[in-house]
Amino acid sequence: MILKSLAVSTIAALAISASFSVTAGAVSIIPEPQKITQTQSVLPVSATEIKVYASTDELKQLAATWAESIKKPFVAGDYWTETNFHRIVSDVVLPSTVLEKSAKKADVKLSVDKSLAEEQYRLTIDPKDRIVITGGSAKGVWWGLQSLSQILIESASKAEGGQLKLAGLEIEDWPEFAYRGAMLDCCRHFIPFEDVKKYIDIMAYHKLNTFHWHLTEDQGWRIEIKKYPLLTEIGSKREDTLVNHLREKEENRVYDGHPHSGFYTQEQARELVAYAAARQITVIPEIEMPGHASALLSAYPEYSCDGKPVAVKTRGGVYADTLCAGKEETYAALEAILMEVMELFPGKQIHLGGDEAPKDHWKACPLCQRKMRQEGLKSEVELQCWFTDRMAAFLKSHGREAVVWNDALKGGGRLSPEITLQYWVGGDDASTVAHANAGGAVIQSPNLSYYLDMCYGVIPLDRAYAYVPYFPEQNRKESTIGVETPIWTEYMPDMKKVGYMAFPRMAAVAETGWCGTEGKDAQSFRCRVKSFLPLVSELGIEPAPEAVWNMKKSARIRDALNYWYHALTWADLMDFVSRLRQEKKERDAQ
Repeated sequence: MILKSLAVSTIAALAISASFSVTAGAVSIIPEPQKITQTQSVLPVSATEIKVYASTDELKQLAATWAESIKKPFVAGDYWTETNFHRIVSDVVLPSTVLEKSAKKADVKLSVDKSLAEEQYRLTIDPKDRIVITGGSAKGVWWGLQSLSQILIESASKAEGGQLKLAGLEIEDWPEFAYRGAMLDCCRHFIPFEDVKKYIDIMAYHKLNTFHWHLTEDQGWRIEIKKYPLLTEIGSKREDTLVNHLREKEENRVYDGHPHSGFYTQEQARELVAYAAARQITVIPEIEMPGHASALLSAYPEYSCDGKPVAVKTRGGVYADTLCAGKEETYAALEAILMEVMELFPGKQIHLGGDEAPKDHWKACPLCQRKMRQEGLKSEVELQCWFTDRMAAFLKSHGREAVVWNDALKGGGRLSPEITLQYWVGGDDASTVAHANAGGAVIQSPNLSYYLDMCYGVIPLDRAYAYVPYFPEQNRKESTIGVETPIWTEYMPDMKKVGYMAFPRMAAVAETGWCGTEGKDAQSFRCRVKSFLPLVSELGIEPAPEAVWNMKKSARIRDALNYWYHALTWADLMDFVSRLRQEKKERDAQ
């Protein structure tokens, strides 16, 4: 985020002095590049065809994927520069992309320079060499192409005489965090496969590199497991779905009265992994254990403590249905499931959940109590940590790493530092900080800043943008490997609602993940967001309007109060107040 003011002022000068119409929107890029230098030049390119030269076969395939991503028409919309409001009055059509064998004849030249970091790239636009993108690897080149996409969209909206006019510039860019993720819950509501692909596309535009796929829950099991077919035959289906709020009295709860079902085949899982990989995104599947296991136990109740049948849940919440930690059969089944999951998802990490796991059944279970005595465990909290460490060790034996939610440590538990902890809920930050300071990796996903299912009154765009992903007591800053924005779908029946809640707030998290926290400029970000939204709409995902994500303070208070009343607990509210106080303290200290 260097030279931003210089870039804006220089582009504004060009817009006045150049013979072509060039505006600040030409470099309205999200996430903002680390370093931008403007030049006193303008490059005209064809509005109908762009020739791309790729120096390797891998880059040729990358170019083909990029060409596919930009060939659709972009919808009309509004956008802002630092100084002017503009209206795209008609649909924008980007030039078609063709591969060119000769570098001299190409408009865009792609190459790899191993002296750069893996995800680093350089992008230059000038009349002599035209457009050059050099990356430390294919990943770096891909992120450079995403920046070029945004430049082209802006230029295409003002094409004149069959030409695009691109402002001359030099970009040197790299990510602050190695892990930049987004999570999609496909359990509370099943998201059609093609819509999941759309989500991947949007992530790529945001330079996010990790897709966390939430596949198992109390409300549905969504991934085919060959050895355990009942997981999808029974566990993927529920009778109906709660449509009003969970906190209503039971007699006042309203359900839709419609069965809900769906799961992804193993063939679809492989296809999505390949689709994401082509866009430089790794897929991390989440298989919940030991809690949030109602769907699993509806199909195979023998893996519970009492063996009694349970139903797939029709509403959100936390349920006592947990896997029995005292039965060796439980571990055998989970290992068999994970073997199939690892075959489908070749990425380094597997998410094991671990959140919101009640210990009621464990306290009453003779087998769980015997296991505690055998292993010298003093509490059920320690039993869950032992359970998690055991499953993580199994993954490690197959070359993988475990990720769990941070409340797996709730109550003072400790996990192996080889397990990555995903921080989402406050109230027990000390355990997460201790894990980080002991050398454990941490992903930051604070629910009151990054959970995109929360209303805009609770998490407006500026709040998501302002979050600093470190704890004050965290001695090892390098232990924070990145950020991730989850979205839970209890009240999101389709991608239309997901899009409304996720965008543009995903952009705020993406910019922190890419740019870090130094030199953040909320005003500049809001301006760039407005330019960026037509790109999101192009993919058929409609973001929330500005009146929602940038609402007035009075409207925000009403929205937040309604949310607290219906959706969250008193503890959640107190945590929110505590965080507001902490943020004020940090601002005052700056």
